[in-house]
Amino acid sequence: MLRQTIFPPGALAAAAVLSILCCTGESTRLPAAAVLEDSLIRLEVTPSAGLAVAFKSAQETVPLATGAEPAFLLVDTLGRRIPFSLQESQSCDCTGDICPGPGKGIRLVLACRGEPALEGVVLEARLCLHASRPGVVVGRVEARGLSAKALSSLQGTRFFALTARADLADQSLAPFDFHLFQGAVYGWGKWYTRIKLTPDYDAPNWTVKHGEVQPASGGFPLDYLWTPRAGLA
Repeated sequence: MLRQTIFPPGALAAAAVLSILCCTGESTRLPAAAVLEDSLIRLEVTPSAGLAVAFKSAQETVPLATGAEPAFLLVDTLGRRIPFSLQESQSCDCTGDICPGPGKGIRLVLACRGEPALEGVVLEARLCLHASRPGVVVGRVEARGLSAKALSSLQGTRFFALTARADLADQSLAPFDFHLFQGAVYGWGKWYTRIKLTPDYDAPNWTVKHGEVQPASGGFPLDYLWTPRAGLA
């Protein structure tokens, strides 16, 4: 699993692009409410509000991310991850909104569980497939109902978190057995361009200065994991 960036509470609207890097394929079609898929990618929202992702081809479907962990969280001032449960999912039209062109997607509404300071806080996530870009999911998350009390209890957010496992794609591999392109700079002249992951690999993908951990800054805001069978960016 790649370590996830924790964003400060001022950044409570986040956008991301998730893609299967492969050749272009057929046009997008809209399946059931909690599943998005086209000719190259299948994304399922699990009961735990995780994102299970798989690469699709005409011959097979290759899973890459389990969906076991919640993909959308708020983090309190003690660093605790506050769980949100999926309350609602429905089809939506993303055209001209989060999708730069024609696209259909799903809208998720998640509510906080058992945290009095965050009572009434709701996360709304929208995930969209671009009709002309098979294999690419565009996403946006917004937090609603944030009172002054709620904001004072928060340290940040954790959105679009994935648990990727190489052994889902190939049972002969270890779970960490990916190659990785990581675009962040950890020191001038030190670019992580092709890394063979090890069990203890741990590095946040900061592209801005982050104190002593990462005194330099810059790079590409992109991570790409791949196995011989499929990859996930």
